[in-house]
Amino acid sequence: MFDAETLDQLQLMFVLVCLLILLVWGRWRYDVVALGALFTAALFGLVPQSQLFAGFGNPATITLERGRDNRTAVAAV
Repeated sequence: MFDAETLDQLQLMFVLVCLLILLVWGRWRYDVVALGALFTAALFGLVPQSQLFAGFGNPATITLERGRDNRTAVAAV
């Protein structure tokens, strides 16, 4: 019924919609939800296992995390 590319797109859309719903719901921490979505995408074969954690090497990841920590510290004061 669907070709391989369309099936991959549908699976990725499913993962992203579930990710968005879980992030908005707020029951679990955002990092746990994000890692769950990453592992789910890997299980579907949407992300190659060799590239699974490649995004963590980007300096923007550290910058965003540091900004979140600073915002928490300012809110506590």
